[in-house]
Amino acid sequence: MKYVWLVYLQILFVIGANRGRSWVDKHILLCYNNLDKLNVSYVKYIDHP
Repeated sequence: MKYVWLVYLQILFVIGANRGRSWVDKHILLCYNNLDKLNVSYVKYIDHP
């Protein structure tokens, strides 16, 4: 199931990059919440120098 969420998340990033802020943001948060419930490891914060 985690791969379904990860693929859906990537699709949302592509859609969101082309449209800006919209319903996509809510779905991205939904994906992250479900990935957290499944204990999937991903980079949560990126520290730019």
